[in-house]
Amino acid sequence: MVFIPLMLSQRQRPYNALMASSDQSTPWETYQKAINAHAAGDWHSALWAYHSLDANGINSSAFEFAFALALQQAPVSDGGDISAALARYDRVVAIEPSHAHAWLNRGACFVSLGQSTAALESYSRAIEADNQLALAYFNRGVLHHGLGQFDQAIKDYECALNLEPQQSTWIFNLAEAWRAKGLLTRALALYDQALAIDPRYEGAWCNRGVVLRSLGRFEESVESLSQAIAVNPGYAEAYSNRGLAFRDSQALDQAIHSFSKAM
Repeated sequence: MVFIPLMLSQRQRPYNALMASSDQSTPWETYQKAINAHAAGDWHSALWAYHSLDANGINSSAFEFAFALALQQAPVSDGGDISAALARYDRVVAIEPSHAHAWLNRGACFVSLGQSTAALESYSRAIEADNQLALAYFNRGVLHHGLGQFDQAIKDYECALNLEPQQSTWIFNLAEAWRAKGLLTRALALYDQALAIDPRYEGAWCNRGVVLRSLGRFEESVESLSQAIAVNPGYAEAYSNRGLAFRDSQALDQAIHSFSKAM
C-alpha cells in the first residue's frame, strides 16, 4: 500500500490546457496543474509538468514528494518508474530527514523492487519520524507477515490498530497472522470484529468459515461461507471451502453442488 497524503490543491484549475499554456505559466501555476492532473489520473500531463519543473531547477521536499508519488503511481505505459520514484524519495529525505510519508512511500518502492530488508528499514525510519503514522506500522506488518515473521507482524498490526481501530482490512490481516500461528479461536474473534465494521467483507466471511471448519464447527462454517457467497456470488474459493464443510458434515449432495459452483 502506498500512502497518498492530501497533496491536492483546493483550487481545481483545468489541467487539459497544460501543454498549451505552460510557457506562460509561473512555476507555481505549473505545479498546481501537475497536482490537478495527478488527481485526475492524467499521468502524461502530470509527469510532463513535473519534468518541466525539474528542468527549471525546482528543488523542495514538497515538489520532490509529489513527483515521486506520480512516478510511483503511474502505470509504466504512462511513464511510471519505481526506481525513479525511489531516487526522488531519497531527495525528499535528504532535504527533510523527518518526512515520515516519504520514508513510508520509499519503503513501498523497495517492496515493489523486491528489496525487503531495505523496505523494513525505510518503514522503521517512517515510524521514527512519526510514531503516530498508523500506515507505517501496518505496511511494516504486511512485510513481516509475507516473510513469515508472524510475531513481528502481529505487533505492528496491533500498533496500527491502536491508532486507527476501525480499519477492517487491518483487523483481517491481524486475524490471518494469528491463524498462521495456529491460534484459531483468537483469529475467529478478529474476523467477527472485522465483520462488525464491514458486514460485506467477503474475505472475512470466507476465512471465518475456513477457521470454523478447522474447529469442527461445520454448520457454522457453511453459514459463514454462504454469507461470503451472498456478498459475492462468483466467489470460487468460498464455494470450494463450503463444499469441504458440507463433505465433512456428510452432506455429500450439497458438497457436490458447491464444488461444481467452484469450477
